Amino acid sequence: MKEEEDFIEDAELRNILDRYEHMIRDKRVVYFDVYQFERIIDYYLDGDLFSQAINAVDIGIQQHPSSNVLLLKKAEVLAEKGDTARAISILTDLEKVEYSNSELYILKGMIYNQMGNVRKAEKSFEKALSLYAESLEDILHDIAHSFEHIHQYKLAVKYLKRAYEINPEKLSLIYDLANCYEKLQEFNRSIEYYKIYLDLEPFSESVWFNLGLVYIKMEEYDKAIDAYDFALAVNDKYASAMLNKAIALSHSGQYADAIEVYNEFVDLEPDNVIAWCFLGECYEKLQQWQKAIRHYNYALKLDDEFSEAWYGLAVCYLNMEKYRDALSCALKAVEIDDENSDYWYTLGKIRIYLEEYRDATAAFSKATKIDPYDSEAWLNLAELGNILSGPKQAISVLKESYIYNFDVAEINYLMAGYYCLLGEKVMIYQFFQEGLKLSYNKHHLTFDLCPEIRNDKKILTLLSDYKSKS
Repeated sequence: MKEEEDFIEDAELRNILDRYEHMIRDKRVVYFDVYQFERIIDYYLDGDLFSQAINAVDIGIQQHPSSNVLLLKKAEVLAEKGDTARAISILTDLEKVEYSNSELYILKGMIYNQMGNVRKAEKSFEKALSLYAESLEDILHDIAHSFEHIHQYKLAVKYLKRAYEINPEKLSLIYDLANCYEKLQEFNRSIEYYKIYLDLEPFSESVWFNLGLVYIKMEEYDKAIDAYDFALAVNDKYASAMLNKAIALSHSGQYADAIEVYNEFVDLEPDNVIAWCFLGECYEKLQQWQKAIRHYNYALKLDDEFSEAWYGLAVCYLNMEKYRDALSCALKAVEIDDENSDYWYTLGKIRIYLEEYRDATAAFSKATKIDPYDSEAWLNLAELGNILSGPKQAISVLKESYIYNFDVAEINYLMAGYYCLLGEKVMIYQFFQEGLKLSYNKHHLTFDLCPEIRNDKKILTLLSDYKSKS
């Protein structure tokens, strides 16, 4: 029955549009009632045909100059075109006579959101809700969508929860609540609503998939794997679930199992360069260098500008002590993506093995500029500073790093060590003590750099004091 009604409605709309477009083409006047103009305008809006929509609005207002419905529609069209100021102006004038029209306030709220004026938007929405007697759940959901659209997820949740209280079994509401909480990084609440959804609709592969994503974000990889298994039980060809299951297995250190799932995935999507690269990474983690290289090279066959594969090759060759091959691949990786700190760090390590210390310094310096919290890069940079210019340069580097890495034990112990090389005992004790506070067991780093401080009375006292606390 509904299909028949839809068919009749579509035929009626086609007839109205044909008559309207003939009128435009023939430049004559044909009468349409307000409802027919609404349908014509909505048709053009749905197709993003804004010029035709505004033209239809203007013709409609010429035929029905007292129609507030068409003025409301004009504001909607103007807002869709981005002319929000004129749209608000029309609605403000219209509000004087249509003060009890809830649709006006809904539209006004949505336009205020479009303008970024969240406070006025919420005020308009609350006014609309005070006028609605029925269909409140749908209106609340529409308001929530308006806030979601501008990434105001807390406000979206506020209205979604009100709608959920009215209809706690509406799946789209539950899904949106879970999604908004995920965006807010309130992962436990997100999981709660995804589970409510799955209690009502356990065969939703996409919701099992989303649940898995949340678990991955929480680093609960075993639970993520279970969620993807459920998604795959519903649809064993669900490629995205297969890929994410493999990623979760890899993150949890189950590299052999991850390889098996990645292989199933590439059977479905043989041209997926990311999957081939991830396969290479799994073999790399298992220290099966030749297999890793083979998979990275296959990824590069698909896309020779895929920087991750070049980086993976560099890591493999570095571990195989093939430093020139490693250098070539690392240089290619940074050429493609020069904003990845890992690439520059690895390039720096390769340069050290090749005893190209100044080039290594440049690479580590670039790594620290991209990621100033990379303490390992700073430590290498300090060591190079010491090799090339002495302990003062090393200290200068570590001082620069300290604002970002003051809570890294290695930084403090090596600061103590370099000050020891300069004989500055006050500074030695200060940084050695800071290191002890952070990690007692790493104090050997100072002694490795400056063995003569090992038997210093103050150092021995500090070691004794902090050993009892560790």
